[in-house]
Amino acid sequence: MVYGFGEKKTPSAFVAACDKFIYTEILRAPVAEPAAIEAPQEPLKPLLIAAITAATREDGWAPLSNVGSLVLKSNPSFDPRNYGCEKLSELVRRQNYLKVKKASAIDGSPAHIYVRIKEN
Repeated sequence: MVYGFGEKKTPSAFVAACDKFIYTEILRAPVAEPAAIEAPQEPLKPLLIAAITAATREDGWAPLSNVGSLVLKSNPSFDPRNYGCEKLSELVRRQNYLKVKKASAIDGSPAHIYVRIKEN
């Protein structure tokens, strides 16, 4: 596992070579001020839709943990903080083209979050 850290001016070849890349600007900027974060951002909608489509189960829902893994594989610099959110679950809830549900685990472990693309 290769973790990379750098500023927004980090060469894209280095970012792509990492399993996870974190722009240092998000570590310095408060989440309440997303405009202060200037790290390059991939368009969010195609990233999420591709990951959700790949992770969707037979019931039409995709586990958010799987979606997050797939997004990170395709874009090592992905971090919800680049979009002004602390967590991926908060980020997907803000997207009006997605439905989110929380399902309690039977064994008492934390609830699982699932996401799907809204139908037109």
